[in-house]
Amino acid sequence: MATTTIKVTNASELMSALKSAKGGETIVLADGHYGELSLNRMDFGSNVTIVSQNPEGAVFSKMTILSTNNLTIDGVFLDYVPDQSTVSFSTALKIDQSNHIKFVNSLLEGGPAVNGVDPSADKLDSTGNVLGLPAAQAVRITGSTDVLFENNVVTAFHKGILLGDSNGITINQNEVYNLRTTPLNGGDLDNVVVTNNYFHDSNPWSLGGAGDHADFIHFWTVPTKQTTASENFLISNNVLQQGAGQSPIPIYFDDNLNGLGFKNVDIVNNVIQVEDNQGIRLEFVNGGNVSNNTMIQRSGDYGENPSLILKDNTQNLTIDNNILGAISGLDKVVTSTIKVGDNLFLQGWDPMGDDFVGNYFMNALNHTADPMTDLLAIPGGLIDTKNYGSALTQPTLGAGESLTVVNAQSGENVLEKTFNVKELSALGEVDISKAKITWDFGDGTKASGMNVTHTFADGGRYDVTATVNTGLEIITVHKTVLVQDLVLLDLNLGAGGGDSTIMKATAVEEGSTDTNLAWVGKAAYIQSADHGTVAHFTDDGSYIKISGGADLNGMQDLMLEFDIQFEKESGDRARPVWGSSTYGVEISGEALTFFLYMQDGSVAKLKGTLPDVQNGDWHTLKFVYDGDAHTVSAMMDGEVVASMEGVTGAVRSNNTTSIYVGGDPWGAGFTGNMSNLTILNGTERVETGTVITDPVEEVPTLPEAILPDYILDSMLASIDSPFKTGDTADDYFNFNGSGYAKLGKPDVFFNPDELTVSFDLRSHGESTSTARVLWNHARYGVELTGDDLNFRLYTDTGGSYNVVVKDTGITDGNWHNASFTFDAAAGTLNVYVDGDLVGSKSGITGNIAAPAGWDVTVGGTPWGRNFDGDIANLNVYSLADDTLVAKAADTVTDVADATDVIADIITDVIASDGAEAPASNDAVGDDVISAIDDAAAGLNVIQAVTNYTGDATDSGDALHFNGNGYASIGRPAELMSMDELTLTLDVKPDADNSGTSRLFWAHGRYGVELSGDDITFRLFTDAGDSKSLTIKNTEILDGDWHQVTMSFDSETGTLKGFFDGELAGSLTGIKGQISNPSEWDVTIGGTPWGRNFKGEIDNVRVWGEALEPAAHDGEFVHDTGDGLAYNPEDFWSTHMQDADLIMNLR
Repeated sequence: MATTTIKVTNASELMSALKSAKGGETIVLADGHYGELSLNRMDFGSNVTIVSQNPEGAVFSKMTILSTNNLTIDGVFLDYVPDQSTVSFSTALKIDQSNHIKFVNSLLEGGPAVNGVDPSADKLDSTGNVLGLPAAQAVRITGSTDVLFENNVVTAFHKGILLGDSNGITINQNEVYNLRTTPLNGGDLDNVVVTNNYFHDSNPWSLGGAGDHADFIHFWTVPTKQTTASENFLISNNVLQQGAGQSPIPIYFDDNLNGLGFKNVDIVNNVIQVEDNQGIRLEFVNGGNVSNNTMIQRSGDYGENPSLILKDNTQNLTIDNNILGAISGLDKVVTSTIKVGDNLFLQGWDPMGDDFVGNYFMNALNHTADPMTDLLAIPGGLIDTKNYGSALTQPTLGAGESLTVVNAQSGENVLEKTFNVKELSALGEVDISKAKITWDFGDGTKASGMNVTHTFADGGRYDVTATVNTGLEIITVHKTVLVQDLVLLDLNLGAGGGDSTIMKATAVEEGSTDTNLAWVGKAAYIQSADHGTVAHFTDDGSYIKISGGADLNGMQDLMLEFDIQFEKESGDRARPVWGSSTYGVEISGEALTFFLYMQDGSVAKLKGTLPDVQNGDWHTLKFVYDGDAHTVSAMMDGEVVASMEGVTGAVRSNNTTSIYVGGDPWGAGFTGNMSNLTILNGTERVETGTVITDPVEEVPTLPEAILPDYILDSMLASIDSPFKTGDTADDYFNFNGSGYAKLGKPDVFFNPDELTVSFDLRSHGESTSTARVLWNHARYGVELTGDDLNFRLYTDTGGSYNVVVKDTGITDGNWHNASFTFDAAAGTLNVYVDGDLVGSKSGITGNIAAPAGWDVTVGGTPWGRNFDGDIANLNVYSLADDTLVAKAADTVTDVADATDVIADIITDVIASDGAEAPASNDAVGDDVISAIDDAAAGLNVIQAVTNYTGDATDSGDALHFNGNGYASIGRPAELMSMDELTLTLDVKPDADNSGTSRLFWAHGRYGVELSGDDITFRLFTDAGDSKSLTIKNTEILDGDWHQVTMSFDSETGTLKGFFDGELAGSLTGIKGQISNPSEWDVTIGGTPWGRNFKGEIDNVRVWGEALEPAAHDGEFVHDTGDGLAYNPEDFWSTHMQDADLIMNLR
């Protein structure tokens, strides 16, 4: 029977059309408000469809379907507004005593209660409502059979979907969120299918007290209506996530000791993330499977990892391949009938445990994790290789599985994969301890080693081959890897045709069939004379349906582009690309509308004109949403045809929405062709940075600056700190009694068994109050009271000592030197003024202790006692040597003469080491400049590795790595929270360095990676920007030392990369600055999770300013492993004083 289409514009016309319908009719609703729809005893002979002309354009306030058969409601907006009559069991959509009902592709939205009790109340009133919290039920299905509830969004209700006394209910591909309690529950049910849903973010009132109880999925038995068990339940492919809400029980089959129970229950392939030990609870379940579920705890608290709980005579179950916290209750069930297979048990509270969830997933403890990114298993890990848990959390796919796409917003390099031969299950018990391992990544590149990391150039599915030669046998293992990038969908019809060829963040072979893509009606491949193989559509119901779910929406940025050719002109509406309730393109004649449905519920509609778009020629249409710029634009053939501003937030996230190409199921098709459809999670296809290959202009030299104030010895050196607080000046520390300089907590100040400290000071006048000129809290310091100096010392044995020198004459307005030495072995503290020994203390026990919780300060402290005067030439030595004091006293001078003093001191030091003394700074040689570089590792500068892991070592002239370890420098706050940054390091990789290695890594902040000959600078900001700047083909593997530098300036939003002093690439438009310290140590040469480097690293330096290095011609590069040494007129020496040097590691 032919389909009859009836178009209506109001509620009266709709009821008239329904009363005349016999079966087979499609009633199309024009946009508008239709009020409350109530149907009773409408028995259509075959299906009648009520469909909104535009998705969610037809609005209803409430729907009731009673004793009605064969009805579909499609694409409507059920806008339920609670009022004073609303109670907890009021319902927006009620289906009762009805059969063969479908409710699909629609939005059901409730609102807050306007009656009920205050949220602070102890108990509820008769309404069951809580003021300000969501009210009413979204859906209630009772006494019905064969009901489909599919591809809908339900939000802002007390409860979601309630079922009762029904058979054959399917709940598929829905998103239910922001409820007060439960998304799905019911009792007295049979043949229930719950698949592909996303339930998240429920907020029960007074959970855990006298208030709400909540579950994500809760089914129960009803002894007053049932005489036998409820049968046949399938719960699969759902994501149940606590998110920003509270923690309901995820899946609960509740017999409540009724003795009825449930038969044939399959719970498979679900993802659960909550902070509750009850993940799946089964009471009196007889028969079924609990398999391949991923259950992860949301918090890091003990005992909150979701588990499987078995109760009350449960029997005949298979439990295998799950990821969970535990299985409990086996003593309370028929154990002999329960088969417990191989499951992976993980916890989230002990990071040191082998079973810590953070060792297995990308970002599992993110409280508001994106289930399609953060909850993915680490590629190449145990979950990946043994297929534990849900396929939704697998980073790779086996043969025959549909492709899944990951929204690449995590900040990690999703083109990077790690492979470990020990995790290849096919090797079994083979001894590989001495085997030679080679890897072929399937992209033309190879590597060797037990554990390797490789960065693929493009997304795709790759056949990775590991060849293991044990000396006795050669074993070859193949592994299929899905590599994901920012390309969410690329419909590339190519030249080969076939049923469906699609690239969805992958490079799928030509002609392969993707089960996520369906050709509907007369949609087919044809050969175009001028465009190759294309998709052909007609205007009578043909289109391509691409099932993508959350993979294809929810992004912060969007680029949609395609080629289109209209074969005949039409003024009717055509939708070349349409995603229900997410985004889409609509063309009517030359009129264009680009729809963007936003996460906050708003809809942005960009309107424009497409001149001659239907003239029979091919045209390229491109649509861009830039979330940072808050702009939307449309282009045809490269020309902007429409734009708008003020659009904010993310595109609406809907894990059930499909993308339709060439038309849609609601008749918005066209006759013509399409090709080259691309959807990006970004604004441009290229996201790895701009690589400069043309000659660049010479970087201008920064202005001359004097060298800072050095006093050197062969072990330790220091400079005036650039950290300033209050009223301090630049050339020397100038204090007026209301500020101090903060030096941080560098190791140089702590733990020595010998110490010499010296500084110059000039008082602005005598004061009766006490000023702390230098203060290392609870360790040592120097105080000035009037004309008296007090030298204080505290040891790790609890000793407290001081030497007071009275009437020093130090307040005469001239520069003076104050110094002291401490020798733990001799137990002596000696103090000096202007080079003369003026006091001492003996019998001291213990050493200077480790860092306390306070920064070392100059000129005062955070709690007062501030100095009024000037301080310069602060120097610390790891020797107790009065000759150093005498030398310092001899050079006391105004800071204006500092450069002369430096030359003299450098000459003295080098001469004392037996080296020939240079005549002047200009003649300083490489060895002296290395000493000057060492001087940068002073009081305020991070200068030491705190820990070596694996085989990483320090030979004294460089850090050495062999691919099995890394160096850690802790988590210094000085390396984070910066609005400017310069990082540089000298690198000499081994020839066999392979895969991707991290040369320097501040996790979630910034770092430098090396992959083959390519260098990538990574940057993550507090505004959520994640940027990668890749410099390709650097020839860094030539066996020589090379200098690698990155700089970032948040004010200009610019990231720059330098190689051997030359600008090699840059990125602009970056938002935000470097964020606060993370929970991970800053590391060199690798990370705790691999990506380790083979080779040497030296001269690691970090500045809190965005600087540019001067170019080098190579003449200062050592070939002896000493790294780079620099001419005094080069960058490091000429700009050290003005730069905010934070770290100098040699």
